[in-house]
Order: sequence, then structure tokens, then C-alpha cells
Amino acid sequence: MGESELFSKIDGATRIDGPHGWIQWKGTEVCMDVHCTYGAHTHIDAEFAYYVECGDCGALFAVGAYVKLVPVTAAEVAEVGELDRVTVVSE
Repeated sequence: MGESELFSKIDGATRIDGPHGWIQWKGTEVCMDVHCTYGAHTHIDAEFAYYVECGDCGALFAVGAYVKLVPVTAAEVAEVGELDRVTVVSE
């Protein structure tokens, strides 16, 4: 399997219906909680986290580019004091 086929497989498996975003990984640092299929849960702070391996069972995962966007209201964001962290996106 070539690189482009592998990336297509990963993107197809991680595609999300409904509101979502897409990350173009550029080798930057990531802070991520990782939940394995088999129940293990851990945390990583790493650079170039394109693939992660579960330290408990050895399962290997590709890190997909899609992230789920969860609808919230401005009032909910204000209630937790995070309005200054809202990023406005436009075309």
C-alpha cells in the first residue's frame, strides 16, 4: 500500500458526518488523550503524532485528520468564561 492509499484509508475511516473540522497535520506538537479500542486510556504530549501505539496491548493506530465539532451556544461558552477563546472563521 502506497502513502496516498494509506492516507485515503485513514481519512475514509475517520470521516465524520455533520459538523466537523479537518486538521492538516504539519508535524506540530499535540497534547492528546488516547482511548484504545480495548479499553486502555492514556495521555501523550508529542511531536509528529501521526501514529500512536497503545502501551497496554500494542494496538497501532493512525491519527486521523477529522475532528468532531459540537454545537454550543455563546451563553454556554460565556458561562465557563471562554468567550475570549472563540476563533471566528470566514471564507
